[in-house]
Amino acid sequence: MAPLISVIIPVYNVEPYLRRCVDSVLAQTYTQLEVILVDDGSPDSCGQICDGYSLADSRVKVIHQENGGLSAARNTGLRHAAGDYIGFVDSDDIIDSDMYAALYRAMEENDADIAVCQFLCFDREEDIKPGSAGETSCSTNIEYLHNYFTPRCGQATVCVNKLYRRHLFSDIEFPPGFIHEDEFVTHKLIYRAKRIAAIERELYYYRQTSGSIMQAPFSEKRLVALRAFQERIEFYKSNGLTELADLTECSYASLLMKFYCQAKANPQSQKCASRLNEEFCRNYSQFLSNPALSRCKRISLRLFKLSPVLYNAIMAIRKKLSR
Repeated sequence: MAPLISVIIPVYNVEPYLRRCVDSVLAQTYTQLEVILVDDGSPDSCGQICDGYSLADSRVKVIHQENGGLSAARNTGLRHAAGDYIGFVDSDDIIDSDMYAALYRAMEENDADIAVCQFLCFDREEDIKPGSAGETSCSTNIEYLHNYFTPRCGQATVCVNKLYRRHLFSDIEFPPGFIHEDEFVTHKLIYRAKRIAAIERELYYYRQTSGSIMQAPFSEKRLVALRAFQERIEFYKSNGLTELADLTECSYASLLMKFYCQAKANPQSQKCASRLNEEFCRNYSQFLSNPALSRCKRISLRLFKLSPVLYNAIMAIRKKLSR
């Protein structure tokens, strides 16, 4: 018998999309699944919809709890999961019918602890055009962590486009109460993995909705990403990964400047912009001494230190010209 895969789906206020999501998981060609629906105190009819699935399919387990956020729901799912393999799906997204079969196959063929597929962002379902099968590559944990500093950063950081061996989650949980929760966790799981298999095929379909946190205008809640970067820097340093720590510090400096520009553009966030500038100035000397800092980035840092307002204006012009 094939090993059990536990698929954890946090559910909150997604009534229009929930059935499509769950149906795509239950339609997997890999059928040895445990589908854990965590109703995180959803105010709509999601709880009843979840219960209906548990009555219709014995593979579905439903847990109802008070609202605690995405991280709390994922952690609940992890505590109740019985599978040797773990997957996550967000309840407004869709997955390809072959996703878990392909990820499991990639793990087994490459003796990997994590398998990764590409994801496709969509606004309408008719925009989904499944890609053809691509090559599978394999890397060590350290090699894969360097993807955080490439255009593949998004694919590396999110947790939903992956399949994990269960043992990786020993004493690792998602941080309750934060957005950007994947930023705090995925690198730790990758570091624990001896090998990571990556499939060059879009098998996870991420729905972009206008009301989502990441599609909304700038909010100070997003600043938690800075804390995630700080924690990642300390994690790398504590494990002797100096190069990764230096590269992450460069990314942290860039994120400070990016958030400053976003806050400055919002009349309600001027105090936030000032705090971000102060944080940048406190760390400026350390940023400049970073051996991983590129010449172009060094110029950007010096310009921002000279005049954050001028830097913001230049970035705005560049953005307009790139459209």
